[in-house]
Amino acid sequence: MIDIARAPLLFDLDGTLLDTIDDLAASLISVRASFGLADVDLDFVRRGIGDGLDALLRHGLADMHAVDLSQEAVLEPIRERWRAHYGGHLQVHTRAFEGVEAALKLLADRGHPMAIVSNKPVSFCRQLVRAFAWEGMLPVVLGGDSATRHKPDPAPIALACEVLGVDVGQAWMIGDSPADILAGTHAGCARRVACTWGYRSQAELRAAEPTDVVASFAELLALIFAASSG
Repeated sequence: MIDIARAPLLFDLDGTLLDTIDDLAASLISVRASFGLADVDLDFVRRGIGDGLDALLRHGLADMHAVDLSQEAVLEPIRERWRAHYGGHLQVHTRAFEGVEAALKLLADRGHPMAIVSNKPVSFCRQLVRAFAWEGMLPVVLGGDSATRHKPDPAPIALACEVLGVDVGQAWMIGDSPADILAGTHAGCARRVACTWGYRSQAELRAAEPTDVVASFAELLALIFAASSG
């Protein structure tokens, strides 16, 4: 492993760096409409984000009682229908959360190796990273289909650290869902930081036992800088 002076930082994407819920919801609503199902609100969609595409679809189509979404033969065409819509609409309303762009630049300038470790399909993660011109700061981008298993399994964190050439025991996992915190714990990350501006409640986040909880990117930067100088 490379000897890194600054802690490697692994970021979730949806709900952590980017506010994607409106575009995710639009694609889910489109799929629901194709089956004659009513629209759903953002609070409903929010509860399905964080555990990967299949979990979102099963959550979002739970009222299709005559369909067994546990069967791959049933889920695959629904998955492709969602992908087709989202691929053409993933930047309609999506925006970076306040302070993200400046924070990423500052952290990159300070020498922190950084990566995206998301449960979103990797092709969409890469599209969004390119759209926001973050490739230079986030050279490693992993999605829910990049490793053999997705968060809360530690496999994608281990893979990200391997590609970055860093020790997972020095890395920080930063995210807005229990899956992020649990993956960091299972992988042996030094810090597991819960972000409260995302899509899950503070109660859910705290139940996953993060090492730290932050309410803004300013708080996150302060935490990272304090650890770097300590």
